[in-house]
Amino acid sequence: MKTYNVLVIDDETSIQHYFSAIERMIKHNRNDINFNFTFMHHVNEFEVKEPYDIVMFDYNFSGARFNKINREKTGLQLIKEYRKKNQKTKIIFYSSFFNIEQKQQIPLVHEDYFELINELNIFKIIYKNDHQMTCQAIKEAIGDLDIIMTSLEKMTDDFDELDLTFNVQNQEIKIQDLLYEIQMDSEIGKRFRKEIMDVVMGYMSKFNL
Repeated sequence: MKTYNVLVIDDETSIQHYFSAIERMIKHNRNDINFNFTFMHHVNEFEVKEPYDIVMFDYNFSGARFNKINREKTGLQLIKEYRKKNQKTKIIFYSSFFNIEQKQQIPLVHEDYFELINELNIFKIIYKNDHQMTCQAIKEAIGDLDIIMTSLEKMTDDFDELDLTFNVQNQEIKIQDLLYEIQMDSEIGKRFRKEIMDVVMGYMSKFNL
């Protein structure tokens, strides 16, 4: 049974109950998956060291209640910081302001949307208070995860007892370590992804596809 790791960045501690309900709703129709939710409530906890399948960023996230120095930290700024380290993880941007039925309250301008889509590669922008929308966004993000990463995860599970290694940039890397590099979108992970795609495209070109 696959376990998906989801990081929730939200300064409201009560949000944990919300995502417990989200998990129950998803598993009601998909009993073949599990979720491991990690919560970050404090801006000083923010760092990009662990791999996640999905990261949920709350637009209203602010360090104001914890630390005056970080008063200007918002969800959008944290996404920018996250993307400097990782371009591949699925990001869902959510807020209680993102209600299309009350468009006058949405705090984003046209320039923000261009940045979110084109530069920050946001997977979904959703209304925080809509459980069904949140469930659907998470399910769609799972279905759209990087195929190289998911294939390597399956290999890791299937051949866990074997000491498999791959050669990347003349380095022998264990499959578990390589999976971490791909999840973190490191230079090694990017290089391996490119090498795989080159092999696939070379194979396809032989058949004039």
